[in-house]
Amino acid sequence: MKLFRNYEEYLDTVITMVRDFSDESLYKIGLAINVSSSLLDDREKIHRLNTTLHQCLWQIDEAVEIGFHRYIEQEYKKTRETLDYHKVNCKGECCLICKDRNKTINKLRNTNEREEPRIYAQQA
Repeated sequence: MKLFRNYEEYLDTVITMVRDFSDESLYKIGLAINVSSSLLDDREKIHRLNTTLHQCLWQIDEAVEIGFHRYIEQEYKKTRETLDYHKVNCKGECCLICKDRNKTINKLRNTNEREEPRIYAQQA
C-alpha cells in the first residue's frame, strides 16, 4: 500500500515533519526539494526527497532505533491528522500551524541565492 497519494501530499507532510531537524538537515532537504521540483514524474520526485530524508534521519535517535520506514509511517499519521484538522479549522494569519509551516518553509529555502550587491560611495 502506498503511503502517499502524490508528491504534493508527501512534500506537505515532510515540511511539517522536519520542523525540528538540524540546520544542516534542513539545508539538504531544501536542496532535494529544489531538485525534485525540476523532475516530471511524481515517483522520481518522491524518491529524490525520500533518499535525502533517509540520510537526515540518521540524526534522529528514535528513527534509527525503530527503523526509518516505521518512523516515517508514524510521523506521517501524526502529521496528516494535524494537517487535515488544520485544513478545516485554519483561522488565517494568526494560525499557529500556518506560522510554524511558514517558518519551516523559510528555513528550507535555498540560502545560496545571490544577494543584491552593496554599492559603497568612493571617498575622494
